[in-house]
Amino acid sequence: MNTETTVRGAERARRTEKALRAQSATGSKVIWSRLGLIAVVLAAGIFWGGLAWALWSWDTGLIAIYVRIAGVAMGVTIPVAIGLAFLQKLIRLFR
Repeated sequence: MNTETTVRGAERARRTEKALRAQSATGSKVIWSRLGLIAVVLAAGIFWGGLAWALWSWDTGLIAIYVRIAGVAMGVTIPVAIGLAFLQKLIRLFR
């Protein structure tokens, strides 16, 4: 085994280690992003689980609340999405 082979092997190991460090994301921003994702998934699960339970038990009071929440969410989300798409196309038109 000559020194050139050893140097190349060490260089390859350093590059591999550097690539692995680049792939594993750490830091406050990543942690808060992942915690936010977990919170959104939990909230969605609670919402859909509660709706399923209300439908299964045929609790019309709860069903009305869930329908109202879904209606408000869609009533806000759909116009905002349409407005943002319009603005995006308008900006692209005048660039």
